[in-house]
Amino acid sequence: QNDQDGIRPQSVTIRLLADGVDTGMTLELSEANRWTGVFSDLDEYKNGVKIVYTVAEPAVDGYTTAISGDAETGFTVTNAHAPEQIDLSGSKTWDDADDQDGARPDSITIRLLANGTEVERRTVTAADSWAWRFEGLPKYEDGVEITYAITEDAVPDYTTAYDGYDVTNTHAPGKTSLSVTKAWDDQNDQDGIRPQSVTIRLLADGVDTGRTLTLSADNHWTGVFSDLDMYRDGTEIVYSISEDAVKGYTQRMTGDAAHGFTVTNSHTPTPPKDPPKTPRAPKTGDTTHVFPYILGAVASLCVLILLCIRSRRTRRREQDEMK
Repeated sequence: QNDQDGIRPQSVTIRLLADGVDTGMTLELSEANRWTGVFSDLDEYKNGVKIVYTVAEPAVDGYTTAISGDAETGFTVTNAHAPEQIDLSGSKTWDDADDQDGARPDSITIRLLANGTEVERRTVTAADSWAWRFEGLPKYEDGVEITYAITEDAVPDYTTAYDGYDVTNTHAPGKTSLSVTKAWDDQNDQDGIRPQSVTIRLLADGVDTGRTLTLSADNHWTGVFSDLDMYRDGTEIVYSISEDAVKGYTQRMTGDAAHGFTVTNSHTPTPPKDPPKTPRAPKTGDTTHVFPYILGAVASLCVLILLCIRSRRTRRREQDEMK
């Protein structure tokens, strides 16, 4: 691989053998002589027998050696080295309250960079257990170890953090709040039965959450349920409230979670009893009603006097006639 790992030596030594015996003659091959050389002026025979020439190469660290050819056509010594390869793997961590808001995507894209250049990519899903693996990657390029890194295509509504070849995507679940106001319709507590406080309960999708507010005059009969999750399993939560029964009062709720609830407790005061009737005293100084009575009495007295006078005259006349 064109000395991909950078371990090729500067030169090699080739030894000449005659009939299998090292002759002591060598060639030094290098880039300068284009890795070629010639053994020349060699005896063709020994004791009338044609000499068989071969070559050998001392071991080259990190390489295997294969020799082909013959003395007539020339020898080729091939040194082979399999470049070192590596595998890289990583996984995804979702920090999103188990996808509470339902914002997690169906897939993500992981790109592998070698010295800053994209060389591979993976589409990863839950079916892959949100994990990836890049295999058979060259460790070196031109004798220098390659720097590998990964990058992830942006995931909407998530932030991304890298730890080696692992990725964590974080999404903060949406939060909301809900306000409650208490109103009293009881003629300003005319009967004096208004309680010192009331208890308001928070319901999520109709189920009591266990969270309560205590409203009283001290907090101006208002309160807020805060830090509430907006979603559960990707579905928006419907919040409502209930109030513990208040003796002597009926209850009416208005409003909603978005704008706040108002709980009105109504009580109709008991009307006051009528006081006992007493005789009316005659009014003084009012002659409008007394004067007719006075006139009647005077008239009656005059008639009585006239009758008396007439009666005396009649008796006197009768006495005179008897005489």
